[in-house]
Amino acid sequence: MYADYEVNAYPLRESERITKEGKMVKVWRDNEEEEAYRSSIEVLGFEFEQTMQTYMSFANPNAQVAIERWRNFMENHIEPLRASGWDIEIDENFNISFEYADAVVVDSSEEGDINPWFELSFFVEVGGRSVALMPIVASLLEEYDSIEEIPEKLNLQMEEGKFLHIESKDIKPILQTIFELFDKKEGDTLVIQPYDAHLIALDEDSPIIWKGAKEIKALALKLKNFKGIESITPAPTLTATLRDYQLFGLDWLHFLHTFRFSGILSR
Repeated sequence: MYADYEVNAYPLRESERITKEGKMVKVWRDNEEEEAYRSSIEVLGFEFEQTMQTYMSFANPNAQVAIERWRNFMENHIEPLRASGWDIEIDENFNISFEYADAVVVDSSEEGDINPWFELSFFVEVGGRSVALMPIVASLLEEYDSIEEIPEKLNLQMEEGKFLHIESKDIKPILQTIFELFDKKEGDTLVIQPYDAHLIALDEDSPIIWKGAKEIKALALKLKNFKGIESITPAPTLTATLRDYQLFGLDWLHFLHTFRFSGILSR
């Protein structure tokens, strides 16, 4: 703006002729100061779109980066820009907002009597309500091939215009588990057989709250630390002398029982 006259940021010119209320006015532009204003926006990652004559946040290199650019601008730069003299208006139709997790929760339960399985559900507590993680991280599976590619800062869409902002490190064990076991998904839950427990990512230093059945967590740790089938001593009430292959079979049955696996021992 030059007084009451508005000029487009691009293309760059030395002057502009503007007709207003039937009068033509020549406006001499201060390109150096304009460049400083443009730099204030472009340094934040916004790019000018010539056709629409506006700055935009393109999905470059991906949508997560584009959304994070908006969050960073809204929460960290709008007020400083206003304080430095910018006139910033937010359209009433602009409906993007960000919320933060109060806690991350894994809820586990054991089902089945003869051949038990485990069910895992993942939630974040946001503003006094629970939000299922499975549906809102599904898009990450489509966008990224591995956990290592996921950005440090995530903005997961909970509903139209509303995003959960969270550090990827805070839910990394959950993301690893979902990536590994997504084919076990039933609704918002992972249905896991004991033999898949080793695929559950565990981090004892993580702030994630684990609720419900602790057996699946203990079993996952056992499998991750598995070094081989241990030899056991037959019960003293056994009056027979077992041959080597029978002792190995006993070890094998004990292993199946300890790790809650199904199996058949035959000869």
